[in-house]
Amino acid sequence: MRGTADSVSPQRISGVPVRNQVVPKALFLLFLLLPLLLAVGGVWLWMGRAENKPTPQMVVERDSANALADVAEKYRHAVGLVVLCLQLQDEKQVVSFPLGTAWAIDKSRFVSNAHVIHGLHESVQQASQELKKLHISGILNEHKVKSEKELAAKLGELQFRNMLKEVDDLISQMLSRAYAEVRINGKKDKKYRISHVQIHQEYKKGKFSPDLGIISVAGEHDTVFKVAGEEKLYGLKSGVPIGFLGFPMESLPKDNVDANDPVASMQTGIIVAVSDPSLKDNGKENNFLIRHNLPSAGGASGSPMFDTEGNVIAVNAAITSIPGTRLPSAALINFGFRIDLLSGMGKTVPIKEFLSGK
Repeated sequence: MRGTADSVSPQRISGVPVRNQVVPKALFLLFLLLPLLLAVGGVWLWMGRAENKPTPQMVVERDSANALADVAEKYRHAVGLVVLCLQLQDEKQVVSFPLGTAWAIDKSRFVSNAHVIHGLHESVQQASQELKKLHISGILNEHKVKSEKELAAKLGELQFRNMLKEVDDLISQMLSRAYAEVRINGKKDKKYRISHVQIHQEYKKGKFSPDLGIISVAGEHDTVFKVAGEEKLYGLKSGVPIGFLGFPMESLPKDNVDANDPVASMQTGIIVAVSDPSLKDNGKENNFLIRHNLPSAGGASGSPMFDTEGNVIAVNAAITSIPGTRLPSAALINFGFRIDLLSGMGKTVPIKEFLSGK
């Protein structure tokens, strides 16, 4: 039995029990596996750090975003809200109609869209129509009739025509006091009366034409945007980070702005494409249509589009929308016009003359 027992009992090799050789074998295997474990652990640690370590693209995007934010902060007072102002009958109460965005290109001139400037005159016309409807509605209620035809029958044709003339004269007198202002972003009560306007001589409403205009103001402003030079403008391409600062209002709660104390909104994005108005590559001089993905809406028209160095490269002008609606297209491709188009301005018109349509 003992011999049998000896056959399964521990034997000694160099004085070490064979059964205890399990520990040295494990250590040996561990020694062999140690480089692999270290390698795996190193990869795991590297991957863990890599999750928190920004990639070169992330660094570029972060730096671009910070740079654009700095530009918006530096030039925040160079942006203003274009407002039509109507004095009511007592000449003390003023009704404000915010229309779009403008930005200072020098001490006494602001840049906007041609269609924003046209909007001043169009708003006066709309106000005239609405005021006439309001006055006539009051007269109909006063005489307890439902239509102008019934009123004419009740008053007689001559008296009815005289009444309409009195209404027209009253409205004309009220609208003759209309004026327009640029109200400065982030500076309550800082505003300038518009004295003259200019519209690009090639602008055609509803067409891909140079949608640019200049607004001259009474007084001098102290914060002015830089404008990109020809070399930078001719070098614009897809992917260039840009931003805008303006007053998107359309379909937003409370129009997204207090007309008496405007605070501008900023958006960032990239240039999507650079082309001529027919969407073709027609050479650097003619590729003045800047397509971009900056989220936009009515009211942001006229906003300065600037690069990370603070140079205005274009003026925001139009959006793409779902046909038959004003809902933004999922493609998020919007349009601006390159700033060097300002060289094509038309004649200067006094604001009073422009608002009256003379």
